[in-house]
Amino acid sequence: VWSLWVFLGLVALILSLGPYLKVGGRDTINLGKLFDLLGFPESWTEDWTPKFPLPFLLFKEIPLIGGAAVPRRFAEIVVLVVALLAAEGFKTLSIRLGSKQDRRKHFLFVIGLIGLFLTIEKWKFIYPATPEPIPPFYTEFLEPDSNGAILELPIDYNNESRHYGYYQTRHGRPILSAIIGRVPKQAHEYVKNNPLIIQLQSDLPGTSQLDNADFQDGFDSLEEIGVEYIVLHLDRMSLEDTEKLEMWFQRFGAEEVYRDNALVALRIGRGV
Repeated sequence: VWSLWVFLGLVALILSLGPYLKVGGRDTINLGKLFDLLGFPESWTEDWTPKFPLPFLLFKEIPLIGGAAVPRRFAEIVVLVVALLAAEGFKTLSIRLGSKQDRRKHFLFVIGLIGLFLTIEKWKFIYPATPEPIPPFYTEFLEPDSNGAILELPIDYNNESRHYGYYQTRHGRPILSAIIGRVPKQAHEYVKNNPLIIQLQSDLPGTSQLDNADFQDGFDSLEEIGVEYIVLHLDRMSLEDTEKLEMWFQRFGAEEVYRDNALVALRIGRGV
């Protein structure tokens, strides 16, 4: 029985990693630098940044359930399995202790330990941390008197939206993707009615799709719903994907207005 739970926990752990293996917040890994550190020949150490696909890519294609799958939800299954295994370990340890007196002492010790953990968890105190820097685009470039929305890319299944929500605490503009609870059904209408956003949520369009009339209409409708900027995060996308998106949006009429080492911003409207 427990081998089944361990198997389910491992499956959930792998699915919780998302569609691509991420190292240092990026889904592309520079194997050339790794080979260089390991002392491989120079011909092996050229920049090579492949993506490593994971089983979640297949899982999200399953009809009915795949579309609702988000990696972080599988993390909850992992926690459940760990809790069950911990309970079984507690039971086994109690049996091996032998006498009732020893079991009673063990029980009181565990209860005290749990109480200590809960106290620390709920205790509000200031502890040192390293804040994530907010790119200058949000703090210095954006006009304070405009409320135009921002479409942040990539939109994916690796919880990038938590960064976008953090940036929003500084710039205060509407964004098209974030992680919040109990979202009203009508909040997703603009996504369901826009083939461009639907495509960007799953994968980048191929070259053959550049002339797709539906995507052109979807791009035009972004301005209609108040989108002013499209932001491409260079540190979370491959160079190939970034260049493809830049070419694609500029072909539809977007204008590059900002660029640094972290992101590229394209303006498509004048906001609201």
